[in-house]
Amino acid sequence: QKNVIWLAGSFTCAADCVVAIPKGVKVKIRGGFKGGEVSASDRKAGVKSIVSGNVRKYKTLEVTSDSPLHIERIRFVDSKGRGIYKKGEGDLTLADCDIVGCGFTLGNVYGRGFLMVGSSGKTKFAAERCTFAGNRAGGAKNQYDVGTGHGAALMNLARATFDDCLFVTNGLSVVSSPAEDPRGFRFFKASALYATNAPVTVRGTRFVGNRGWCSQDRAPASDFGLMGATVRLEAGTGGSAFTNCLWLANQSAVYSVHKNFGGGGELWFNPCKSAAECDIVNCTFAANLNDIWRNGSRCVNVRSGKVKILNSVFGGNVRTRVGTNVGEDIYVA
Repeated sequence: QKNVIWLAGSFTCAADCVVAIPKGVKVKIRGGFKGGEVSASDRKAGVKSIVSGNVRKYKTLEVTSDSPLHIERIRFVDSKGRGIYKKGEGDLTLADCDIVGCGFTLGNVYGRGFLMVGSSGKTKFAAERCTFAGNRAGGAKNQYDVGTGHGAALMNLARATFDDCLFVTNGLSVVSSPAEDPRGFRFFKASALYATNAPVTVRGTRFVGNRGWCSQDRAPASDFGLMGATVRLEAGTGGSAFTNCLWLANQSAVYSVHKNFGGGGELWFNPCKSAAECDIVNCTFAANLNDIWRNGSRCVNVRSGKVKILNSVFGGNVRTRVGTNVGEDIYVA
């Protein structure tokens, strides 16, 4: 097949993998081969190829493409930068891929595991049966500015779709908090998933054990209300929907002395348009920890727009501090 790459076994980067695909060229990158196969159907079920950043020395994949790109059955691990950084207006599909342990030493950036920046109203992204795991900040002592969307960050897309995916242990390591001030991180948004100008459709996806922690009193006044959350949807995300999803044992801890603080929660929705909607259907929010002061919520935090919640369960979620105007499982600004 033309423009199809087969990857067998494991590959350790000896330099940054930065690729620009010529305009009009559609590419498929297929992993899961062991060698000796004559067709993709010869691959054994569950086998994935590995692309390693060589213990965070090199970037595993940074690609620019204006045409569709398909990647399947590859684990991207230990990248110096993001596991995958996709630029250009071309669509991207990830199938049975894992992005694990990437972006540890990056500073105040968007996306540690995965970042996609496309063309608003045109570019589409789809992830099927993918895992985003252990993409965390904390590689430098006293690293206060820790960034946004540690599992995945999406910007300027017509639609992003996640089916049967897992976001687990993204965000901040427990040991990464500065010892002299456990509240010390600032400029933190979304331990698992962040989207702006990119409505999302999320089905059968689990958000488990992701951790966010920040201190609003370290941020300037202009940033009040910008911090926190496990999943964070900002401007241009109206029309998003979550179906059959699970939020379990996540932490969204935010300390603030400011009365107009509005961060935190497991799902934070602020599309900046009153008519914009987000649907939550057949979802479960259980055993999440929200250590939040002032105008936050335990789970669903609606800052603008409309959220419809149907046939969903909230149970065993814990708020450890009682502040001003704090919601229970749901807060509507």
